[in-house]
Amino acid sequence: MSSLFQVGNNVELWRVLMMLSLLVFCVILLEQVLHHLERRLNHKEKYNEMLRKVYRELMVLGLIGLSVKLLKEMMHFADHSLTFIAFEVADMMIFVLAIALVFQSLCIYIWLRKEDERLGHNEVLTAQDLLELINAKNERKNGMGLPSGNSRWPCGKKSRLVTKSQLTEIVEMRTLRHFFLTKYQLPEIFPFSSYLKHAQDNKIAFMIDVDISTWVLLLFLLFCLNAVAKLFQDVKKELEPGSILRTFSILAWLLFILHVLVATFLANLLNKIVEEAGYNSDKEDVKDWLVSLAELERLHQADEVDASKVIAVMRHVEEVQERIDEEDKRYDSKCHDSGIQLVYRCVHGHHKMESRSENREDDAEDLAPRPTLRLAGFNVRVWELLVRLLLMFNGFYLAIFFECILYQFNDINQSILIALVLFPLPILLNMVVLQPRIFRNFMFVSSVFSVDVAALSETISHFTSTVEARADFIGRLRQQLIKQGKTCSDMERLFSASDPLNTGEISIEKLREVLNTLGSRYSASRFQVLATLAFRVERNHVQYCQVLRLLNIINRAKDEASGCEVSTYRNCVMLEEHAERMSQRQSIMAGHQSRASVLRISHMGRQAPTRSSFLPSMVELEEEPHSSQAAKPYHIL
Repeated sequence: MSSLFQVGNNVELWRVLMMLSLLVFCVILLEQVLHHLERRLNHKEKYNEMLRKVYRELMVLGLIGLSVKLLKEMMHFADHSLTFIAFEVADMMIFVLAIALVFQSLCIYIWLRKEDERLGHNEVLTAQDLLELINAKNERKNGMGLPSGNSRWPCGKKSRLVTKSQLTEIVEMRTLRHFFLTKYQLPEIFPFSSYLKHAQDNKIAFMIDVDISTWVLLLFLLFCLNAVAKLFQDVKKELEPGSILRTFSILAWLLFILHVLVATFLANLLNKIVEEAGYNSDKEDVKDWLVSLAELERLHQADEVDASKVIAVMRHVEEVQERIDEEDKRYDSKCHDSGIQLVYRCVHGHHKMESRSENREDDAEDLAPRPTLRLAGFNVRVWELLVRLLLMFNGFYLAIFFECILYQFNDINQSILIALVLFPLPILLNMVVLQPRIFRNFMFVSSVFSVDVAALSETISHFTSTVEARADFIGRLRQQLIKQGKTCSDMERLFSASDPLNTGEISIEKLREVLNTLGSRYSASRFQVLATLAFRVERNHVQYCQVLRLLNIINRAKDEASGCEVSTYRNCVMLEEHAERMSQRQSIMAGHQSRASVLRISHMGRQAPTRSSFLPSMVELEEEPHSSQAAKPYHIL
């Protein structure tokens, strides 16, 4: 056995140093990119988990490659033998598969990120708001302009026009929200968009997992490709490269057709849920349905000022769903492989599952009657496995393309355009166009048709923690103000001094400095965590009107209410949450974004506008005379 590389004999030292310098530069560059990515995903645990899985897979592949190099150098393998070449091809296929799964997940994430922004903005508007916007559109067509002049839908930093099809989508999402809240008797203030985002994060984190059963199916797919290629080779009298090319083209387009069928089926299921909720876009005019939905929302909403009652209702629903989920998991095998678990349930637990489903309502008999829905051909576990397999198969096809097809492009007789259409196009269409829609529709159907217990628990836990943290913070701040003899007006002057541009928001660090001047001492790291949990933080900035609005609510509530201080503070936080939603709706409806809003308790007990009746009748929202940013109104084409 010789020395590994014999530097100085087989290769010069200076050449090694040059290559080492190049590799060090590449390592530093890659590490900086990864550090930047980790910072961006630092607040998203599920995506951090996905990143760790990528590291693990790449580390395993790197160890395999290093072991092969060491064995080849130390034991003098014939590196040009067919067996060794086949091993290297297999190793490279696994590497390309891992990269393809990461890239597919990245495509889904980018597409969903844009959709999530729209979903968060869409949830603000009630059915009554949408109805008024449609009426405003009709008035504009008749020569009457909207009150604000221009009108666009705010989405992130930009505004966008909303077409009729997009309006239908917004109405459908509002319908799904009402159906879900009614089905599980959740309060109207429940953050449905946050629940969907948690469910989405839970599912996307498992999209790059390759279980044992998945590896078996991938190998079976490759053996099928080899068998069909051999068949073409015998029947058509072709050489093996040509038969592989023909087989790959057929199977790639079959996979594309399967993607289209799955996407269509899930879209139909989503439409069926919307129809079950009461809205049929083909038979009913959207305006008529919005009138009905607005009435349903008014009937469903109740007095949601008492934070303890709202949280108790949410936790009760969570406990019921956790009991059902635990009962369901009794029929799982101990193996974590989703494919093996599915087979085990089909063989051993099917009849038990049927009897359990018949008596499921007994587990939640203390809840109010809920709408029932049956989706023929849909099982969450089966379809979750199928969606994952589609991603795996598409990634595997991409690996086969790079190893078995790409090198043949120079030998294809047809034009390069035909070659691109026949071979990589279906894979790219699956990856960029179909898979994001398949994943999103599956997420909607599975999360609305049946509860994602983990997502529900995370949403309720975050909602509860936010209410408690905000109540504790504002309680301490109010006590500090009373101790120093300061008022809410003094707080507003301090905030204005820290906001010379009058933007309505200040950085978290400046907010901490303002609080420190009042005697509330917070360390930078502790306050960063508190502010992220207690306030609506965007780009590390906080709208300080939240603090002022809470102080105004509490000052009035302390004069009228009696009882536990903690309960009073939490109720005031709930009032502020209602007021914030009302403010956002009014800003969109009026065609501008108000920078800050001040809550005033009316002695007259005047009722809030009908479309904003989530706010209790004793509360009136009053706009400050100054607003900050340019208008981002809403316009329906």
